[in-house]
Amino acid sequence: MYQEYRELTTTDTIIKVEEIAASKCHWPAVKQFHNSKIKFPLAHHILHHQYKPGFTTKRPNTVF
Repeated sequence: MYQEYRELTTTDTIIKVEEIAASKCHWPAVKQFHNSKIKFPLAHHILHHQYKPGFTTKRPNTVF
């Protein structure tokens, strides 16, 4: 059974990859990245505890 599975997964498939114009793009998930002013904000700000004590009674606030 392993040999049959291995033979199915080791096919050498070549996919044609080329750059297309933004106007020819079909997928909305890809179109959102065509904006030149796109930003990727951080969802949670992770504090670095370099100068803070290791044990404290207060939980860190990661949502701003």
